[in-house]
Amino acid sequence: MRFPEFSGEWMEGEIGNYFDFKNGLNKEKEFFGKGTPII
Repeated sequence: MRFPEFSGEWMEGEIGNYFDFKNGLNKEKEFFGKGTPII
C-alpha cells in the first residue's frame, strides 16, 4: 500500500536502522509528560 501523496523513489532499509526497540512495556518515569512519544 502506498499513499498517493508519496511519489518519489522507494527507499529500502532495515527497520532497526530507523528505530530503537526496547523489550517490555514499562518506561522510566522521566519519559512521561515531556514530549517523548510512547507507542
